[in-house]
Amino acid sequence: MAVIGITQHLSIKSLLLGFGTSLAVFALLFIYALINGPQKIAILEESLASKTIIVQKRNTPIKLSDAVSNYAGSTTKPSVTMIEDEVKTSGGIVKQKQTAKPQLKEEPKITGPDKLEQSPIDGLIEETEYGNLPRIHPETGITPFEAYRRPFMANRQDKKLLSFIVGDYGLSKANSERALKNLPKEVTFVLSPYAKEPQEWIDKARAKGHEVWIHIPIQNKSFGQNDPGPAALLLRSSLKRNAEIVRELMASSHGYTGIASYTDEVFVNSPTLMKTTMGQIYKRGLAFLELNARPEDTIKDAALSGGAPYTEIDMVMEQLENEKFKISNLNILAGLAGDKGFAIALLYPSPNIIKQFKEWKDLAEQKGLTLAPASATIGFTYSGISSPVPAPESIEDILYDN
Repeated sequence: MAVIGITQHLSIKSLLLGFGTSLAVFALLFIYALINGPQKIAILEESLASKTIIVQKRNTPIKLSDAVSNYAGSTTKPSVTMIEDEVKTSGGIVKQKQTAKPQLKEEPKITGPDKLEQSPIDGLIEETEYGNLPRIHPETGITPFEAYRRPFMANRQDKKLLSFIVGDYGLSKANSERALKNLPKEVTFVLSPYAKEPQEWIDKARAKGHEVWIHIPIQNKSFGQNDPGPAALLLRSSLKRNAEIVRELMASSHGYTGIASYTDEVFVNSPTLMKTTMGQIYKRGLAFLELNARPEDTIKDAALSGGAPYTEIDMVMEQLENEKFKISNLNILAGLAGDKGFAIALLYPSPNIIKQFKEWKDLAEQKGLTLAPASATIGFTYSGISSPVPAPESIEDILYDN
């Protein structure tokens, strides 16, 4: 009986001791979270925040500008997957004027050797119910792609080009301003469809010498797991609605070189959506930048056979602070550039990546890679000269449904 009493006494004592220890640990964790919580939250919101979106069925479609406005219900941002299973971009929906007509400038000016010509250029826009849409010049045949791309003249020895593309431009003000301040003019920017004041961001980039493309999200295999936002082209939407989204995004700004999108078999296996979307892009004299490093060949083959400007990324860059990863990726890019004359890397403007970029650029140059804008890879040959890109007249017969 004495043994049983001692055992019970020890069990109760052990229980109380364990309970007290657990309580102390939770108290310390609570105090730590209370002190450091706001700072951690701010860091997470800046780099990659998320938001649960409640989707409600509507009987009639709403304008994209209204959807974007309604979607921006708080300061938190939904995540958007642009590169499937590789990169989850920081998302964000903010109010923008999708249908506002840009003010025309009578005399575009070049204000310096690094600054690109002001837009819009006379003859390259068309007034429509959606706003001013890009078009091929009716008299000269000059396309917006040719007019707004960053000029690039390769030397004979420049047989391997390397293009860096910055995604999510305009989405985070801090990251975008940091990219503008620190990245060289040869770096290409892809404007987020959810950027606030998209025209202002394009003007800032062109003033620094950067060419700009605009991103149009398209439904892919990851749909359902990640919300691409109201500016996305979806299979469940009508063909008319998807066409309206494309036009509204095009009309939201001017001075861009082309359209950038991530596509996979979901888009390719929807021939009507693919044909009408690509038809709108090429019919208006824009180029197409594929953001999938391993895309289907359908769009590429059709575009190149139709004489339409097309290029695609080769790699998504991450972890630039890792030396082994950095060298390995550079070797891969150098090998790709050696095989086809150029390579394209996609990255996102986090503070760490911007900080590491100069070292990355220097290492690339040591490997014989010449930094160039994305548009320079279109028509580039081993002779070190960009061949002329014909006007995309025959692309309608391949991709476009009237």
